[in-house]
Amino acid sequence: MRRAWKVLRWLGAWVLVGGLAPIKAGADVRFQTWVGVYGLEARSQTYIGPYIAPTEHPDRYDVIGVFGGDGGTYSPYHTFILRVDTKGNVIYAKQIPYYFMVLDSYSPVPGTLWLAGLHNQTVRHYTRVHQMVAQFRSPEGVPWLKSFYPLGLYGQYSYNLPNTVAFGVVPSPTQDRLMVLGHTSSKYVGQGPTISRFDREGFLIWTHVYQPVGEFRDCRFASNILRTLTVAPQGGYQAIGHTMCTGIGRGDIWALQVDDHGRVLDSKVIRGDLTESAHWIQPTRDGSFLIGGFISGYYPDYRNVLLLLKWDGKSTIRWARVFWIDGDIDRLTFRGTPDGGVAVLLNAQFRNPDGTLQPPSPGFWRFDAQGYLAAQRFYRFKDEVNLVSLQPTSDGGFLIAGILGVVGRGERLLLMKTDPAGQAFVPQCVTEFELPVYTEDVPLDITDLKVEVHRIPDVAQERFQPISGYWKDVAPLPPQLCERTL
Repeated sequence: MRRAWKVLRWLGAWVLVGGLAPIKAGADVRFQTWVGVYGLEARSQTYIGPYIAPTEHPDRYDVIGVFGGDGGTYSPYHTFILRVDTKGNVIYAKQIPYYFMVLDSYSPVPGTLWLAGLHNQTVRHYTRVHQMVAQFRSPEGVPWLKSFYPLGLYGQYSYNLPNTVAFGVVPSPTQDRLMVLGHTSSKYVGQGPTISRFDREGFLIWTHVYQPVGEFRDCRFASNILRTLTVAPQGGYQAIGHTMCTGIGRGDIWALQVDDHGRVLDSKVIRGDLTESAHWIQPTRDGSFLIGGFISGYYPDYRNVLLLLKWDGKSTIRWARVFWIDGDIDRLTFRGTPDGGVAVLLNAQFRNPDGTLQPPSPGFWRFDAQGYLAAQRFYRFKDEVNLVSLQPTSDGGFLIAGILGVVGRGERLLLMKTDPAGQAFVPQCVTEFELPVYTEDVPLDITDLKVEVHRIPDVAQERFQPISGYWKDVAPLPPQLCERTL
């Protein structure tokens, strides 16, 4: 029945979106916009990340990532912090001798960041991935930086080491502890999301592994991932992600709510006819949640489409919409906006008239709080670009970070300051254009999902000494800036 409904919608009711209240760009010259290319060393480097975080200064931002390597297997990598202002000027650049890839941050007070991500370490010719949690205080550096992996479920140290990644970090409402969302994998317990509790100094109190119980016989070995964690308006913490435990060959959105001690308060599956996944969740002003993700295999061309929905946190989907182009989209990055909406970075491949795909073009979409498209922009640069992260700026625009170039041929950091509609106005460095974006509403159901919780009492935590003394100032290459001419 739903499939027939989809076909009818496709044939007779698809809509070309311009947004109910599109954001106008081009007339207001208050916004400083530019595109800049940055390098930390002259020789060929590989850049990983980068992630943008706010600082104690409203007009300065830290770009955090990993750089290094020259193509060799054991080439060293370093974590860097590049501080820039909203005009593209470099305030300073620093590096530390650790591979720390930031995946999330939270700033409780100006100038202090709690960071979560992953740390790669080669041990006995095997790569081990740790969860990494850190505190960063500008400008003195990092008071503490720690990595850990749960040892209790995995037996003794061996070459068959678990990999653990931290996807998100959020403090408790009282700011006295951190809740860190992660993921672990091992042949002993399969794959499973983890939620860990730390104190303010980075000492691990406990960690739990959450494994759904569903129709799949081997749910623990299925792809079950929670990607984002936030404080729930009704109390506790709400995580969102993806589970494959509800059927063979398909996936659904998984929403898990836990209390301060990691006990499950609620577990839901949000499902449709295809494979749905969620990457981002944000509380709304009315106590609901805005969720962003994608659907793969969307009818009739089995393409990937962007999914936005509003959920009351219990058993009601208030609305759910998909958005697509004449091609495929992937690499979605979501960031909440001050007006209660969401901005999205994506990678788009448009189709030629003969059905073949064009080279990838990164894009920017902005949605209002009701899930309507308010602005859209696609970009073409002179070289291949992968846009990775974005941060709203104090003037209402956005700072966007990515990587310019191809691995093995030399890469550089790319930063772009745009107006609220994602426009940079620098045609000498980037071609900007709009193309049709289509939308329709989709039906989704909500059901309960049973979850097994494994508390790990024996946790191995590797403590690093405060590493502020290991900071090394870096003299970055002069940035190549293309500025808007007013």
